[in-house]
Amino acid sequence: MVSIKGFEPREYQRKIADSCVRENTLVVVPTGLGKTKIAILVAVDIINRDKGNILFMTPTRPLAAQIQREFIDHTDVKDIELVTGVISPSKRKELYHSSIVVSTPQTIENDIKNKFIDLSNFSLIVFDEVHRAVKNFAYTGVAKAYKKVKGRMIGLTASPGEDIKKIEDIKNHLGIDHVEIRAEVDKDVKEYVQEKQIDNIKITLPDYYLNIIALLKNSYKKRLDQLEVYGYQKSVRYIRKTDILDFQKYLQRQIKQGNKFAYSGISLTAQLLKISHAIELIETQGLKECYVFLEAFKEETTKAAKSILSDGYVIKAMSAMKDLDVYHPKVDKLKEIIEEQLIDFPETRVIIFAKFRATTKAICEALSNVAKPIELVGQKEGLKQSEQIQRIQDFGSGKYNVMVCTNVGEEGLDIASADVAIFYDQTGTSIRKIQRAGRVGRMQAGRIINLIARGTRDESLYYASNANVKKMQSTLTGMKKNTTLGEFSG
Repeated sequence: MVSIKGFEPREYQRKIADSCVRENTLVVVPTGLGKTKIAILVAVDIINRDKGNILFMTPTRPLAAQIQREFIDHTDVKDIELVTGVISPSKRKELYHSSIVVSTPQTIENDIKNKFIDLSNFSLIVFDEVHRAVKNFAYTGVAKAYKKVKGRMIGLTASPGEDIKKIEDIKNHLGIDHVEIRAEVDKDVKEYVQEKQIDNIKITLPDYYLNIIALLKNSYKKRLDQLEVYGYQKSVRYIRKTDILDFQKYLQRQIKQGNKFAYSGISLTAQLLKISHAIELIETQGLKECYVFLEAFKEETTKAAKSILSDGYVIKAMSAMKDLDVYHPKVDKLKEIIEEQLIDFPETRVIIFAKFRATTKAICEALSNVAKPIELVGQKEGLKQSEQIQRIQDFGSGKYNVMVCTNVGEEGLDIASADVAIFYDQTGTSIRKIQRAGRVGRMQAGRIINLIARGTRDESLYYASNANVKKMQSTLTGMKKNTTLGEFSG
């Protein structure tokens, strides 16, 4: 008989695991409350029933390596294998006969297509961070193939999103009828939830920043006015990136129908998207980041790039930025916060989230004389899997006391619980906001600090994400109420 070790299952973990053994289940549990341990309980139960092997999928290799370690630490199963694309196909074929296989969905989907893996060998597949099981992500292909086997499927997430249609799509892709939901206020989990102090610190941009932003906004509005001739009528006050993208798709359909006039409109939408990004960079990241972005257009040959660089407003904005080698005002405030925190609490560990790699680098440089910062970025941004894991370990051991992350630090990675999480910039989605917040206060009370530049996209994204979190909570509450007593054990 296989047994668990190293932890005592909590009541809600046992209840949810019991449901997962019986039915394909979507598990929605707040970050830090042991979703992986629920999967471990289910896996051990299935192995002990002699019902077959277990496949656990998670989106990235570093996450897969951590999940394998968790299974090794908490079960006495002897053959727990990590299978990724760096292993040869012939070796992968052998490893797929192991009792527990931890892998990435891309590897599994490719091996299904190439017939290197027989899914009928598995009695359970676990989809970690299952909110990704939409559109063309590899989870959907694997789930479709596994439905033919009719084995058990479990989806794990802390934040499925606020859109009920998306949640229903996830359920449909995995053939899930049953949902287990826990919120931080539920009686069986609230004793394990740590308090989080949330501070919003608003920063006023200096006049020279605002003047440059105004120039770029004039350039943007000029093109938006020009777009009206193609049928676009939305007010500039309420414009969103998604509105431009939707109109771009409309123009593409017009082109397919023979409307050659729409080509010029497509170029305008491309210009609007680029200028919008430049405004976002200067508002939330800094002058240098914006200047580098615009300067790169000189290497492009597109009509959109040439039009932007010849625009009088853009020329004035770039001239004003060229010789201003200064950090965004948020950086000075960040230094002040970190310095005060480390003076008062020298053992503090801080995690900082920023959207762009250039920003994480600038933050580390700025903090180097007041703290021991280290970057954590993705493989696409130049950091190998082994380097990511080493940096996480070094942060956990105290070698570094500040970790500055792009979105790679948001999802799932077992980063040692931080005392303080700082959102250098804001995200509009409920999923990313919840995942960021989940990095702090796991073992003890924590603090979340939002840095918000007044009157900018920071502010609008902050309020949008709060609204989306409330919408998601309302959606999940509705799903709980609509689940019959026979289906829901909460």
